[in-house]
Amino acid sequence: MGTPRHRTRLVLSLFCAFACGCGAYAVAPTPMLALPLPEGAAKVCILRRGSEGSLGTYPMRDNAILVGATVGGSCFCYFAANGHHELESRTDGFDTLSLDVKGGAEYYITQTTQAALGIVRSRLEIVSSEDGKAALGKCQYSTLSEVPDGTYKAKPEAVVVAK
Repeated sequence: MGTPRHRTRLVLSLFCAFACGCGAYAVAPTPMLALPLPEGAAKVCILRRGSEGSLGTYPMRDNAILVGATVGGSCFCYFAANGHHELESRTDGFDTLSLDVKGGAEYYITQTTQAALGIVRSRLEIVSSEDGKAALGKCQYSTLSEVPDGTYKAKPEAVVVAK
């Protein structure tokens, strides 16, 4: 296997290749788009709360489609088709929420980050329209500005299909 020095170089090289090869997600503050709600679709808004892990950018997927990402105090919205949706937040693990969407409705989901022993996880929770609208007014609306090479992301006017 080689000397300890060679093993150290190998491990560091693999770590750098992994870190650089995975790419990064980044969000940029933007005004909220005033897009009309497509027929049969619902509006889903993700609102990030909590200061733990606030510097991390965490991508969000709906039925495996990248719909946005959050960074401390940010939020974003997207459209989802009528039916069943599996939302997934990628922190230091995969945190999920099942959502049955009804066309014409609005859904507000908070992502609360928690850190323990250097590992950040998030909890996704549906909140009332009243609480969601209030939180939406206080967050920094943001959209994805950077994704890893080869990663597909939904366009703002796209509707994520149900399972």
